[in-house]
Amino acid sequence: MMRFIDIYYEQMIENNNTEFKREFNEKLELEKTVISFLNSRTGGDIFIGIDNDGFIIGVNNNDIDKIQLAITDYLQQLKENTDHVDQVTDQATVQVTPQVKKLLKNLKDEMTRAEIQYALQLKDKKNFQEKYLNPCLEDGLVEMTQPDKPNSPTQKYRLTGKGLQVKIAIGGFEV
Repeated sequence: MMRFIDIYYEQMIENNNTEFKREFNEKLELEKTVISFLNSRTGGDIFIGIDNDGFIIGVNNNDIDKIQLAITDYLQQLKENTDHVDQVTDQATVQVTPQVKKLLKNLKDEMTRAEIQYALQLKDKKNFQEKYLNPCLEDGLVEMTQPDKPNSPTQKYRLTGKGLQVKIAIGGFEV
């Protein structure tokens, strides 16, 4: 059996930017993968008809149009859901300061405090925490990866669902 990775790229594997799906069905949960790709710096690719080891399983030619339509519908639904974010942003307008917007736009995947500060080109830790990070945490836009250990040296931060919606609403990335 020919492997997909042998055809395209010698070192192509499933990673943060590449997802293999053995088959497509209506219950295929794309949301987590799509949000992860949207939240990354480089986006990503979903390959249907490829197993996790890179072997080609294939897709029935009669199903290709159905799959494309289902994925397009799913992405349209995701977009429509984020179009309603005006309500979320209206409720959070007081808290969505220029500093919060800047943090949301620069937060990629999971990042440490130092990585976020570096991305924002900020040197003062106190200013960063008071005007950028704490408001995001308090408004539920950003969450800690280790909430039970807030002072852990390995603590990282990531967007919440609400944070993702606000990021989309403020044009935080291109879709």
